[in-house]
Amino acid sequence: MSTVFLLDPLVCLGKPDLYLKVNQQLQGYFDRVGRAMRPAEKILVAWIPAAPTPTPLDLLVYFTPVEYSVVSRFFGKPVDPLAVSHWGYTQFQTANGRVTVAASEVYAKSLEPDLLAKLAFHELMHNKLVTGNGLHTRNGLAQATVGPNTDLSAENIADLAAAMHNPVPQWTGGVDLLLSARRLRDAGDPLWYL
Repeated sequence: MSTVFLLDPLVCLGKPDLYLKVNQQLQGYFDRVGRAMRPAEKILVAWIPAAPTPTPLDLLVYFTPVEYSVVSRFFGKPVDPLAVSHWGYTQFQTANGRVTVAASEVYAKSLEPDLLAKLAFHELMHNKLVTGNGLHTRNGLAQATVGPNTDLSAENIADLAAAMHNPVPQWTGGVDLLLSARRLRDAGDPLWYL
């Protein structure tokens, strides 16, 4: 059984019912992926309040406020979520032509749970399929623009079901970075996001 870890150390969603709705929607998507796997498998989607220890078969996505990109810190390339049109970001580190670790995030530009779940699924497709903008040539939640009316497609389900056993190590170092930023923000530092 694989696990999809959802993380929000900066508490940018902040409402118990919102966490529950995002989890339920995303669980529904991954239930469909699990049923399409051969043999069928259960994929658990869960919020976790601490640093997880994912296996290479698990997935992890950070939810961040629009001021802060944790993935850009992982990759060492600045990204300003307020200045970009996309609502999420996935990046990889490689060695000898192989992915050694992946990191994904969703910017909470909206607090609509259905949209947040769709954006998370999109970024997790980038992550598990180990693909950049080439993903956007696909339909459904893989396309470049994911909005409230974008639906999960049979192609999305099949693509992810075929890739779920591909090992992609997940980056957990974002938890400490986000907790440090939270301490600064909560202490009133106006530059907490830098």
